[in-house]
Amino acid sequence: MSAAAAIPDQTPAQGKGLKANALGLTSSIVIATASVAPAYSLAASLGLVSSTVGPQAPIIMLLAFVPMLFVAYGYQGLNEIDPDCGTTFVWGARVFGPKTGWMGALSYT
Repeated sequence: MSAAAAIPDQTPAQGKGLKANALGLTSSIVIATASVAPAYSLAASLGLVSSTVGPQAPIIMLLAFVPMLFVAYGYQGLNEIDPDCGTTFVWGARVFGPKTGWMGALSYT
């Protein structure tokens, strides 16, 4: 067996990628807001958390990070099985319908 034969085929999956005009302005704004929301939430709440709990703030932030870490591992698994750039919106819409996909995407805002 040659070295070239041992490397799996790296071609992209057939039928993957965005269709032409698949995302409009509203869809793009929702996805962008959902992407920015977690970092903004942390930045906006860090001062309030620090002033309220004082020295316990690092452990509170660590405890809040653990569920996000598990979600990231879940997304990693979903991306290995069905890679898609729409993540929650696309996976939720495929399984439960477009309304649920939108609600999943909006839950991050």
